[in-house]
Amino acid sequence: PSYIIGYVAPKNLETSSGNGDLFVRVFDANGNPVPQAAVHIEKNTNPFVLLNDVTDNEGLLAVVDAPPGQNVYEITATKSGFTTDRTYAPSAGNPNPTKPHATVLMEQVTQISFIIDHVSDLQVRTIDNTCAAMPEVPFSMKGSKLIGTTPDVVKWSGNYTTDSAGEKSLPGMEWDTFSATAGGGALYLAGVNPVMPLSI
Repeated sequence: PSYIIGYVAPKNLETSSGNGDLFVRVFDANGNPVPQAAVHIEKNTNPFVLLNDVTDNEGLLAVVDAPPGQNVYEITATKSGFTTDRTYAPSAGNPNPTKPHATVLMEQVTQISFIIDHVSDLQVRTIDNTCAAMPEVPFSMKGSKLIGTTPDVVKWSGNYTTDSAGEKSLPGMEWDTFSATAGGGALYLAGVNPVMPLSI
């Protein structure tokens, strides 16, 4: 019998094109690939790139023959019913992002990962020491996930007030560990159930 042996490679990976490759991987909170996650990629420098695509069944989107650039690829990953993860540019409020815009180097493969998962709804109730509802109590919450360091910049925080029944619904929350403070001068947070920090 006769055999033919050859090599198969994506276009331009087998030659020196002057461009690079960008592999975007999307996982859930347990490290499992997220298929059909929506990925938005922008490169706002010449040559410009604008791409909207989805990950394959292994949670991978491969962008082959991407023009090189240092921290110029803005990437967002999400999915219906899921949270969103993205890259960030340095700013006054976040001078040292933990996930800066991606870099693509000539004739090299850049890999960047994003973590998204299903959202949850959080119901907050404010009560007094007899378990009676306390209406219109201001409170604040913040997560522990960081999108920047030195200084630390949390991904999520918010200030709210419970309604006339002492309740506040927070829909579409990301999984995280949260801390809370309550009151407005006349009140203080005596305790929580479940015990803080709260993980969802």
